[in-house]
Amino acid sequence: MRESIFSFWQDPDFNALADKPPAAGEDGLRPDPGRAGEESWVFEAFTARPYHLRVSFTLSTSAAGTASLLRICWYGDGGTVHETWPGPEAAPSAGAGNGGLSAGPNRVRFESGKYLLRLETDNIAGELEWEPLVPGWQPGAGRLAFGDQGRLQLFWRVPVPRAAVRGRITIDGKDYALEGLGYHDYRRYNFPLGQALAGICLGRFYHDQYTLLFADFGGNLLYSGKHVAALYLVGENGTLISTPHVETNPAGQSSSPPKEVRAAAHPPVYLVLDPPLNLWQEELKGGLAAGSLRMWLASGRLRLATDPEREVRVWGRVENLTVTG
Repeated sequence: MRESIFSFWQDPDFNALADKPPAAGEDGLRPDPGRAGEESWVFEAFTARPYHLRVSFTLSTSAAGTASLLRICWYGDGGTVHETWPGPEAAPSAGAGNGGLSAGPNRVRFESGKYLLRLETDNIAGELEWEPLVPGWQPGAGRLAFGDQGRLQLFWRVPVPRAAVRGRITIDGKDYALEGLGYHDYRRYNFPLGQALAGICLGRFYHDQYTLLFADFGGNLLYSGKHVAALYLVGENGTLISTPHVETNPAGQSSSPPKEVRAAAHPPVYLVLDPPLNLWQEELKGGLAAGSLRMWLASGRLRLATDPEREVRVWGRVENLTVTG
């Protein structure tokens, strides 16, 4: 298949411009209701036990109107529990500082510097808070534009790379007190991802002193399988590295995490991962981000080529979306 003149990634807004970090409570809860497409707000909480909670509010906008979908996934004692809550509409608020989202009785809002989440479905209920601990991040302006003159656009921003999560949750009648780390990102796209993407890999790793994020967006055959990647490392004294010069090994659209992640930064970063554990898998259908979503528990060695060289153990999660459609 011959590629058209516009069949290439246009990524200056993603990793060539200077970073413009999103602030918690501002970027992540301000949808653009006038733009057709789909946008999601993802909140995760995880502990070393391991427990893992993932909540995503998705808002779809089209000429026919607005629709919302809530997805909840819990991994813990007894396996995995999935819940969905479709609604006729979401209720985003444009009010700065206290805007929120809702799907039925399930709500999230930003108040007093924290995200407050309330869940109420048939099998899951709870109230939790996300308190941001490090600055937000997005590569450049947080946008990938490609296709016909860049009209196809994907936004990815992380207002909260690391949070302290506290609260209680009830799963199938069993109560849990959660106290651990959390993550929150925002995504928006105006096209079915399968038109340009073969896969997406997003990692978040933690140590007492470090928070590391990496992203790898892989093009499909039409886009020559080209990858656009970025990495963020923040320490006790603020941001250490934000760079697009990232390589993963093995490369390609594997449904599992990479074995190695390297960043040609200052200082150079080298992440070597142990064999991961697949926590859960979910088939996403009916939306623009259709595909097979897998969440992995991963750990490994983070090496910083400082003087002297430093190596620490990190743990976290890797999200793999194998795109279809």
